[in-house]
Amino acid sequence: RFSPPEDKSAAKAALGLGAGDVVAGIVGRLVALKRHRLLFDALSLLAAEMPALRLLVVGDGGAERDELIAAMKQHPHAERIRWMGHQNELEHCYRAMDLLAAPSEIEGLSNAVLEAMSCAVPVLAHSACGNAEVIDPAVNGYLSDLRGAEDMASALRAALADPADLSKRGLAARRRVLERYSMEAMEDAYRRLYRGEC
Repeated sequence: RFSPPEDKSAAKAALGLGAGDVVAGIVGRLVALKRHRLLFDALSLLAAEMPALRLLVVGDGGAERDELIAAMKQHPHAERIRWMGHQNELEHCYRAMDLLAAPSEIEGLSNAVLEAMSCAVPVLAHSACGNAEVIDPAVNGYLSDLRGAEDMASALRAALADPADLSKRGLAARRRVLERYSMEAMEDAYRRLYRGEC
């Protein structure tokens, strides 16, 4: 289910995005710990220098729902933010992304991170959270101390500056997930555990 797109441009077009759009996504409930506002503020800082940058916001529900929807609608670059709401088929959203942002400081390993990586989408995550256990910043993604909007903008700028490197990291991210978190890998780990090999 969670696999790379055959055609990234077609995946973007299916969500109303342009082939030349550079898409950073965030997936999850609309709650403060996900830190959506950090991404919105980073867009404000990067808008002039990165005219192709688009945000894909996927998720609904949560204590900050109304406030975050209002923030998206009132954003000075609202036309560059696409809110998808709740989605049952998340793979279509991941396939349209060039990068997944996971700026939460206090989460454990996120399902969204594993799903995005499985779709060959590299992840930019906070270096202090549980997602750091699966992301190797030298190989398959990006880790940064995302304290504020300027940190997020700087990390996005660096990650999105080199499309070839982004693609390479995405493929490495998929390999990492298949090696460690696929059904086959989990079954093998349980077999070794039962045999007393771990």
